[in-house]
Amino acid sequence: MSSSEPLETLLAVKKAAEEAAAQALAGAIQRRTAAQEAQLRLDDDVRQAQDAVMALRRESRSIGVETASSAVTREVFRNQLAEVTAMRSARADANRAGLLAEAQAGADAALRAHQAAREARQRVEMVSERSASAHRLAAARKAEIALDEQAQATRPLHGPRNPRG
Repeated sequence: MSSSEPLETLLAVKKAAEEAAAQALAGAIQRRTAAQEAQLRLDDDVRQAQDAVMALRRESRSIGVETASSAVTREVFRNQLAEVTAMRSARADANRAGLLAEAQAGADAALRAHQAAREARQRVEMVSERSASAHRLAAARKAEIALDEQAQATRPLHGPRNPRG
């Protein structure tokens, strides 16, 4: 087993963790988006109810003389409309404080987890690259030493022989 195999295994684990964190982040973003859309619908419901109350108030100002029973009926209707508005507003506030806040917190936590997983993978990649570079350098040095040894082995041990004697 070479010394780079444990680093390669660790890098594979870190890459898988980063991918899992990315998938978790995508899911958290989807949940947050759905909660935001629900909040927008609830806020629209509140605005519509508030608009209806305001329209009823404007209408009641423009009414001249009316009977007592129609005034009571109008007042009962206005009270019911105000209750509906209050309920819609409470529902929107509860969603904002509950589901939407949870979804936002989940997305924030998933983002931090993904960033941590990415940084961990990048640290292992850096160590792995340094290790591979060190192995390449050591191999190059061994090859150079082998060439030097080979060159020395092919040289005669003594100087050139003098054929004359």
